[in-house]
This record gives sequence, C-alpha cells and structure tokens, in this order.
Amino acid sequence: MAGFLAPVVSFDQNYCREDCHRCTQVCPSGAIARLSLQEKQAYAMGRPKLDLSRCLLSHNRDCSACQNVCPYDAIRIVSPEEEYESFPRVELSKCPGCGACQVACPAAPKAIVIVPPNGW
Repeated sequence: MAGFLAPVVSFDQNYCREDCHRCTQVCPSGAIARLSLQEKQAYAMGRPKLDLSRCLLSHNRDCSACQNVCPYDAIRIVSPEEEYESFPRVELSKCPGCGACQVACPAAPKAIVIVPPNGW
C-alpha cells in the first residue's frame, strides 16, 4: 500500500512549468510541500542524467533541443578544443529538474532524463 494515491512525476508528455506552482498549493495530503513560486523555482525536484551514447550529437547529427527548451538556461552545447565532438553540459546549480529537456529530447530512448533525488 506504500505510495498508494501518492503523487507521481512523469515527463512523458510535458514538464514542470517554471511559471506554475499549483500542485504545491492544492496537494491535500502534504506529499508536495507548499512552496511559493520563487521557492518552487529554486527547489531541485530531480537531477538530469545524460547518456552521451544516446545523444544525437554523439552520432554526428545536429541537435540542440535540450539547450533550446531549458527555461533555466542550465544546458549548453559545448565543443572542447581538444575534442572533435559537441555535447550538452548541464550546470546543476541552475537546474531544478523540471523535465523540459527530457520532453524535448528527440532520441529514442531519451539521452537525457530526470532522475529523482531520493526516488519517487
């Protein structure tokens, strides 16, 4: 019964929008902390996990979907001088784990996914 009726976060079709905190205001069980919009934007609900072997950039294909959609400006496509490939780099201090990058990633399976900090 553990977890029955508990909230579940899924980034299959959409992400946790940066301008919304409704779930934190209406959760009747207290499973989601009541946070102001500013507090919610700073709260890390998950961390991105990047698998470069799945990333289109690693397969000599153009892509910047994750960088383009990140509302927190936490992802940059970098090209180190000593390497000939570009790849995404996530600045964890800016990333709250909203899932926008996961939703936008065109790779199948996804090259970037949000993993929970403590499991959900």
